[in-house]
Amino acid sequence: MAVWPILDQDRTRAELIAEALDLLPEVAEQTHCMVDGEPVWEVREGASVPGWGSAELVLVCTVPAREVKRTGLAGHIEMIRRLAGDGWTDRRIADRIGCSESGVQKIRSRAGVPPGVGNPTLAVAS
Repeated sequence: MAVWPILDQDRTRAELIAEALDLLPEVAEQTHCMVDGEPVWEVREGASVPGWGSAELVLVCTVPAREVKRTGLAGHIEMIRRLAGDGWTDRRIADRIGCSESGVQKIRSRAGVPPGVGNPTLAVAS
């Protein structure tokens, strides 16, 4: 479950969900999880959500997820595949998993993971 305080009550439910949906991959990463289904969104009173009593209203996302075990090369490949698929650059992935950008490029290349958005592609010499 992910929770965001609603700071601007003039925003529509759809606007709140759109903003939170963009943040969901990072929340999953921070909690070492991978989203495995469609999220369900609810607006609730903060007092009804443990730890959120100081917020008048909160946006709650409940989504099926599984724990990502990040051990060894297999864990790095899985993480690189997911983050590149989410459009992360090799530099950003390297910062997240704690290795060099060239290390990410090598692992990605050997595992057949296409580059994320913003990564250079190899030009074919003519």
